[in-house]
Amino acid sequence: MSIALSASRHHHQSRSEGSHRPLSDYAALKSKHKFVREAEDDEEDSWANRLAKAYYDKLYHEYVICDLKGYRKDRIGFRWQTQQEMLQGKGQMRCANMRCNSTQHLRTFEVDFSYKEHGEHKRELVKVRLCYSCSIKLNWKWIRRAKRKGKEFRIKKDEEDGGEDGAAEAGTDVVDLSKEDTRIKEEPTEGSESADDVDENDKEALKVLEERMWRSDAEGAVTSGEEKRANEFEDYFNDLFQ
Repeated sequence: MSIALSASRHHHQSRSEGSHRPLSDYAALKSKHKFVREAEDDEEDSWANRLAKAYYDKLYHEYVICDLKGYRKDRIGFRWQTQQEMLQGKGQMRCANMRCNSTQHLRTFEVDFSYKEHGEHKRELVKVRLCYSCSIKLNWKWIRRAKRKGKEFRIKKDEEDGGEDGAAEAGTDVVDLSKEDTRIKEEPTEGSESADDVDENDKEALKVLEERMWRSDAEGAVTSGEEKRANEFEDYFNDLFQ
């Protein structure tokens, strides 16, 4: 999980048991930072914990920023918006992917984020807004699965269309299953496929995105582009001035 904070040159004494080694601001913050803080987390009265709470309180918890670099291995990182990102519209009016600034065709997804924090496994529902290309990366596992099933269906259909003896009707192709790409039955390797191979008119990908899109976005799909854009700006300014 990323922490958007630079290390400070100032050092402070560690409060950990049996240790007198100085900690930088960053190291102290990392030792106490939590993706979601509960009321009991504020009970510890230590400098590091107070620093972690002060940092957490300055974050915006409506939308997350994400790192999609490892999407093909299903390794995706999330963190909350910083004040600067919120003011710039990053993660709400602009794609939340750290490596993308697109403002076109943004979709909102509610993600069941599973992560490990301080040795404990946790889960949290988060909302993330992404452009089409980054939406494909976020949902790559589901899209890849849908495309494999679609391919299997087409192979089976072609085989059935060939007749009982396997002979196809005139003008159709016969699929030789013994030579067919076995990737439909196996997980592809990291380099075998990528989100860049999926175009904007891919029906299987669009269907997956529609099914996995946050409901308020999906239900508002009938809204005109201009009206939808106005609603997005209204939500953005509500967050800005709250």
